[in-house]
Amino acid sequence: MATIEFDKLFEPSNKSVLDFYQQSGVGLLIPEYQRGYSWDKENVSQLLSDISQGVCHLVDEGDNDSEIHFLGTLIVVTEKGSQNKDPKGNPTRVDIIIDGQQRITTISIIASTIIKNLLGILRQFKKESEYFNSVKEIIEIWVKKMVNIISFDLMRGEPNLKPKVIRGGEDYWTMSDSISKAYKSNQANYQARFINAYLDYQIKGNIKADFPGFISGKDGTFDGNGKLIEKWVKENIISAHKNDADEFPSAVELIDKIPEEQLWNYQRPDLKNIVQEYKSNPSSKEGSLMCSLVQLLSASYFLLQRCCFCVIRPANEDWAFDLFQSLNATGTPLTAFEPFKPSVVNCMKSKGLEYKDSAVEQNYKIIENYLNEPNTALKKRTRTNEFLVSFFDAYDGRKVETHFSSERKALVNTYDSLATMAEKDDLIKRMGDYTQFLREWNNFDDEHLFCLSASADEMEKLNLCISFLKSANHKMAITTLGSIYQEIIEEKSDAVQHFIETAKATTAFYYFWRTSFGNNGLDITYRKMFKECSDKKKLIDSTFIRNFFKKALSQKGISDKDDWKRKAYENIKYKQSNTDLIRFSLLVAFTDTIPDKEQRGHLKLSKDGVVEYLTFSNWKSDNLKTIEHIAPQTNTNGLYDEGLYDPSTNLYQSLGNLTLLPQDINSVVSNNSFASKVFYYNYVAEKDPDKINALESDAKKLGISPNKETIEKLKACKYCSYMESICDMGYHRDWNVEIVKAREDVMLDAIWTNLQKWLM
Repeated sequence: MATIEFDKLFEPSNKSVLDFYQQSGVGLLIPEYQRGYSWDKENVSQLLSDISQGVCHLVDEGDNDSEIHFLGTLIVVTEKGSQNKDPKGNPTRVDIIIDGQQRITTISIIASTIIKNLLGILRQFKKESEYFNSVKEIIEIWVKKMVNIISFDLMRGEPNLKPKVIRGGEDYWTMSDSISKAYKSNQANYQARFINAYLDYQIKGNIKADFPGFISGKDGTFDGNGKLIEKWVKENIISAHKNDADEFPSAVELIDKIPEEQLWNYQRPDLKNIVQEYKSNPSSKEGSLMCSLVQLLSASYFLLQRCCFCVIRPANEDWAFDLFQSLNATGTPLTAFEPFKPSVVNCMKSKGLEYKDSAVEQNYKIIENYLNEPNTALKKRTRTNEFLVSFFDAYDGRKVETHFSSERKALVNTYDSLATMAEKDDLIKRMGDYTQFLREWNNFDDEHLFCLSASADEMEKLNLCISFLKSANHKMAITTLGSIYQEIIEEKSDAVQHFIETAKATTAFYYFWRTSFGNNGLDITYRKMFKECSDKKKLIDSTFIRNFFKKALSQKGISDKDDWKRKAYENIKYKQSNTDLIRFSLLVAFTDTIPDKEQRGHLKLSKDGVVEYLTFSNWKSDNLKTIEHIAPQTNTNGLYDEGLYDPSTNLYQSLGNLTLLPQDINSVVSNNSFASKVFYYNYVAEKDPDKINALESDAKKLGISPNKETIEKLKACKYCSYMESICDMGYHRDWNVEIVKAREDVMLDAIWTNLQKWLM
C-alpha cells in the first residue's frame, strides 16, 4: 500500500505580507461564488489596532524576532486553465483565494492609503531643502513596496501595472480595455484608478497626481472602510508626534528602537538628528514632516515585514473546500480568559486548596457568566477584550493590547506575581466585582437607572453623570467608576457617597479636559492615576481621584477659571457631532443664572440653589431636547449681525448664541427674524397664563400666522427660566456680537463655578 505524503498534499508555508504579495507576475482572484467584501468596522478597526500595537511592542521590547503578528490562514489554489476574457491580459499565474479575501482586500486598501500619504508628505518637503533628495529616495522605495501589494507588472499593455486582486464574474485582467469595462467591483475599479494616478506620478513626475478617494457614508463597505483607514493613518499614525496619546509611538521613540536600516535601508544620521531635535523644536515644519514620515514608515514596516500569513496550498480545489469548511465551521474560538482557569485551579491544588465550591469558583463563575452572555463568538471576544483592557487599566494603569497572547500574558503574569493566596484570591474577586459594575453600566438606559441608597437629588446627579459619560463614549469613566463600585458590593460605609462623588468628579474632569484639549492625552492621564495608586499599594478612593484630577488639570495649564475660559472660548463650539456635549454645557450654564435686569438680553450669576437644571430629569426632558441657534446657522436675507458669522470667531456656533428648546418650538422657529423668534420664545419664558394667552395678539402685529395646532403646542410648553433674558429684549432689538460675547462669558463663569464644586 502506498504511503501518503500529506505534507505534499497541502504545502503549508509561512509568508510575510510583503513576501506573499510581491510574487512576480501573480494575480489574486476572488472566485465568483465568494460573498462580496463585507468586513465591518469592528474587523477593520481590530486589524488597524493590531498594527499600532505591534509597533508599540517594537518600542517596548526592541526589534527582535519574536515581535510578529499572525494574520491567520490563507487557503490558495492555483488556477488550472485560464478563463480570462482577455487572454493577453492574463498574469503569469492566477492564485484563487478560497479563504482570506476580506484580509487580502483590506490590506490593499491600507497599502493604497499609505502610498497616498507618503507622496503627500513628499509634496510638503521643499525641493530646495538639503534633505529633499534623501527623503524622495526613501519614500519612493516604500511606495514601490506598497505598489507590489496593490498591483502586478504584466510587462506589457497600457498601463503595464494591473490590479493585484480582482473578483470573478465582475472583473477581468486586460491588456488594453478601459477600466470601466474590465473592473466593475468596487475594490478592483478603485485600485485600477489608483494605479493610473500612481503612474501619472511615476512616469510624468506629477507629484500632485489625483488619487481617487472614498465615498463618505458607506460604513461597513469598501468605501466606508477606506474612510476609516484614511482616518487612522492621518490621526493615529501621521500625527502621533503631535498627539499626547499612547495609541502609536512618536518618531522620537521609534528612531531609537527600530534599526534605521529597516526604515531607510541604511543609517542616515542627518535625518535621525532632525527627528531627535524635534522634541526641543516642535515648531520646525521640516522636523514635524520627518516625524510623520518615520511614523508612517514604522507602520509600513510592521505591516509588510512583521505581519504574516500561513499560506496553505491544497493540491486540488476539492481539498481546499474541505479544509476551508474544517477551519471555519468547527468549534468556537477561545478567548484569553478561558485558558487562564487552569492556572488558578492548579495553583490552588498545589497549596492543598479545593477550587470546587470555593469563593474563588463563585467569583470565577460571575466573570464567566458575564463574558459568555453574548450569542456570537465575535461579540464574546469583543466583550472579553473590553473587560480585560478596562480591568487592567483600573488594576495598575497597564495598557493591555486586545489580542489573545497579550491578554493571556497579562492574566497569567499578574496572577503568578502575587505572593500570597489571599492576594491571588483578591484578584479574582476584584475581577468578579468589576464585571458586576460592567453589567450595570451596559444595562443603563432611560428604563434601567442606577438605584442606590441615596437622596433623590443625589441620584438625579449620579444618573445625569452616567448618562452624559455614556453618551460621550468615555470608556475611562468605566475604569474609574468600576474601581470604586467594589466598595458598594462589599457594603462599606459611605460607599454610595464615594461612588457618587467619583461620578461627579469624573464628569467635571472629563468636561474640563475635553473642552480644553479634546481627547488628546486623556487615557494616558487616567493610566497614570491608576499606576500611581498601584505603586503606593493602596485601593483607589474618591479623595485620591479628585486630588489627582485637579493636579492633572493644573499640570496642563488649567489652574483656575481664566485658564480654562481661554481654552473654552475656542473649543466649545456647536458641531453636529457634539450635540450631547453642548446640551450638557447649556444645562450647567443655566443652573443658577438669572436675567440681568440692568442689561437686557444679558445673564448674571445668582446665589446657589436658585435655578437647577443639572439633573437627569432635565437631561432627558423633551422640553430641553434640542439645541437652538438664536442667530441661525445660515444668515438668510442678512437678518442678523454679520459679525456673528466672521469665520475667525464663528460666534454663531458659540454657547452665547445657543439655547435649549422643545422640539415643537425649534422646528417652528426655524430661521425666522429675531422678532419672530422672541414671539415663540415667550411661550417658554412666561409663567403668567394670562400673559401667555395675550401673546396671540402680538403675532398679528409681527406678521406671524401660527395655526391653531401650533398655538396649542406652544401653550403646552413648560416654563424655562433661561429664556427670560432673551425675551426681555423685546421684539425690536438686535441680537448682536456684543450680547453673544457677554452672554457666553457669564455662561462659562457659571459652568466653571458649578462643575468645579464636583472636584472639591
